[in-house]
Amino acid sequence: MDNPDQDDQGLSTELENAKKELSDIHSKLIKGFMDIGATSTRNVAIKNIGELSYKPFQQACLKKLPPEEASKKASELYNFWQKQLLNPEWNPSKTVMEKGNPKEGD
Repeated sequence: MDNPDQDDQGLSTELENAKKELSDIHSKLIKGFMDIGATSTRNVAIKNIGELSYKPFQQACLKKLPPEEASKKASELYNFWQKQLLNPEWNPSKTVMEKGNPKEGD
C-alpha cells in the first residue's frame, strides 16, 4: 500500500521543479526579447489585440490635409476608432434579417 505522505512529498517536489522550470523559461524569454531590441535590425513589436496604431491615421491625414491640420484630425480619428474598438456593444458588421435568418449586410 502506498504511503500518502510519500505521495504528497513526490507531488511537492514535482511542483517545485515545474515552478523552477517555468521561472527559468520566463527569464530566458525576457532576456531574448531584450536582446532582439538591442541587436536585431528587424522591426519587432508586440501589440495588444484591439489596440490601434496612431501612425496610419497620421500618414493618411498628411496625404489629404496640411500638416498643421493633419495632426489634429489624425488624433480625433484615432481616438474615435479606439473608443469604438473598446466598446463591447459596438459591432462593425451590420446584421439584417432575411426571411427570418440573420445575415451580414452591406
